[in-house]
Amino acid sequence: MSGLQTLIWKKIEKNNNDKFWPNNLIGASLIYIDDTKQYYLIGGNDKLLYNNYSTKDLNKVSQNNEKINVYIYDLQLENKWIKKETKGNSPKIRIFHKCIYFSPFIFLFGGIELNTKKENQKDDLYSLNIKTLEWKKYTLNNKIGNRAEFQWKKIESSLSFIYGGSTVLNKNILYNDMWVFKYDKNLFLQNENKENLFTKINQKGELPGNLKAFSMEYCDGNLYLFGGLDDKLYNNNNLFKFNLLTQTWEILLTKGNPPPERCYHEMSLINENNLLIYGGIKGNLNNIQNIYNDVFIMNLKELYWINAIIGGVTPNPKYAFSLCCNYGCKVNYEEGSSYEIFILGGYEENSNDSYLKIYTISEIDSKYDYFSSIKDINYKDESNKDNFLIQAEKNIDDYKEKIADLELSIRNKELANEEIKKEINEMKKKLIKQINSLNEQLLTSDDKIKELEFQKNKLKENLENDIAITNLKKKLKDFMELKSGKNIDFFSYSCEIHMLYYDTVSQILNNTQIELNNNLPYINLEGMKQKYIERLGDLKNKLKKFNIQEDDIVSELKKYNNIIDDNENN
Repeated sequence: MSGLQTLIWKKIEKNNNDKFWPNNLIGASLIYIDDTKQYYLIGGNDKLLYNNYSTKDLNKVSQNNEKINVYIYDLQLENKWIKKETKGNSPKIRIFHKCIYFSPFIFLFGGIELNTKKENQKDDLYSLNIKTLEWKKYTLNNKIGNRAEFQWKKIESSLSFIYGGSTVLNKNILYNDMWVFKYDKNLFLQNENKENLFTKINQKGELPGNLKAFSMEYCDGNLYLFGGLDDKLYNNNNLFKFNLLTQTWEILLTKGNPPPERCYHEMSLINENNLLIYGGIKGNLNNIQNIYNDVFIMNLKELYWINAIIGGVTPNPKYAFSLCCNYGCKVNYEEGSSYEIFILGGYEENSNDSYLKIYTISEIDSKYDYFSSIKDINYKDESNKDNFLIQAEKNIDDYKEKIADLELSIRNKELANEEIKKEINEMKKKLIKQINSLNEQLLTSDDKIKELEFQKNKLKENLENDIAITNLKKKLKDFMELKSGKNIDFFSYSCEIHMLYYDTVSQILNNTQIELNNNLPYINLEGMKQKYIERLGDLKNKLKKFNIQEDDIVSELKKYNNIIDDNENN
């Protein structure tokens, strides 16, 4: 059974013929034993004040060392309680203790003993053999501290875990430690004292912190912890998960409509996927701000909260009650089996009843035959007329009740569908937002690609310009080498002309024997001069051309340099 069926409240009316029907009990421990189909109610107190109940009332309820009570509600009997007379070393009356069952023993640990006018938290361990009804007390060498208002959960056939709790009730000194209790049947059937029964766990991760009056349940290899009261008197509505394999805590991010912050509530596993939370208070026992009677379901697969609307007789808001579900206690749970939650006692708002009230939460049987009880009646027989009418009226009332329950079931499913639709719409909004963000990123990417393409083209253009400039520079270099050679030739010719002039003039001045009318040297000189002047003219023209070519190359280089500078600036 993985789905959550329609739930209904029922009140089990007090059997006035039952002389053992208990008084209303606060802070009792309730366990279900599937082997015997029995609920065991152990401890609790019926003398605490029912109006403005607080921890200050504890010094008014001294029990004169009375032995703790053990009541049994047998599902195979017709609405009757059995009060068991036990023997052995019994614990005294106490509240806010915890009990677990390992066949054939019920183990009791901790709580507040009410045999003194002082607060008396305990760290003692007892066992009750349900076959012999004998109590035994065990000496604990490894003390784990006096505590009450903690949680103790059985997880399999031999292991159980304790977490948190308070050590001094009115001073609000709290624990955040965890201990494991390992059960060995053969060991406990022996008579000698046991040692080192509890081992401290080295917890990791995000711990729930110092807490009391919280709820804790086991499911599929994990412990789940909800709510509670911390050492600063703050409530919370956090849901934590403890992985037993890695011994690591984590706070879970849930969806849906979570329960308000609370403490002194109870939580139970109702099938392999769902936890049920009921009741409790906002505030603390000395400052109660609100009392709850709401029911919330946590789907562990989806981590989704549902505020359940349940038909039937709903109890008044209550806290410090006892709750137990027969689902989590079954040895072999069969597919399709139904479950039932028992809720007993506690402080109930607007109620002064002194007897123990019993409420149950269970599934509506989908195979219910509304007409099964009247189909065999012979309504034509006059002798059966009155019986028929009485039975018909009763069945009509039952039918109306079933219709009302079905209407509530439909409403619950409609509310759940509305919550799912809200979640879907929120997911759609987030998805659209993510798509828009991706589109913006794509547009930005396109712009970046275009920019990179532009930069690539610029770099390519600059590279081509660099190659052209390099070629021009090489050309200019070759040209300058050629021009330098021509300049050298020009100056060589000039030197030759000047040397010729010098030699001629020297000959004229030194040769006094030359006749005045003999002007041959001058004639030769002028001829050579004219020849050199022509050659100089040629050189000048060539140098002029070189200068023009040089100016062209320099101008082209300047143009490429300007192009490169513009690209770099852009």
